[in-house]
Amino acid sequence: MRTTVDENKIFAAFIADKLNKSSSKVRVCLPQKGITVLDSLDKPFHDPEATATLVNEMQKLIQTTEDRQVKLLLINGACRSSNLLSVLHLLVHYYLIGCQS
Repeated sequence: MRTTVDENKIFAAFIADKLNKSSSKVRVCLPQKGITVLDSLDKPFHDPEATATLVNEMQKLIQTTEDRQVKLLLINGACRSSNLLSVLHLLVHYYLIGCQS
């Protein structure tokens, strides 16, 4: 079942609250082109407004510090084997940059 805009606002607030209480280093990478395979373009649960709401709310609510960063990635949550290695390299790159700060 697809989450709605209002549900995604609630989820974002819940997740942000947990992350904001964390004392560990946190790097949050948010895909902007869909969260799952079913949320991909031309798929049954494609809803750019709902996805954007989740991403934008999390970006707004997560209190960034030197140890808590949010990165927006222009990737699709529906990683296919053809681009999975590229996505993994990108995520490792952001992780390593975060660990150096």
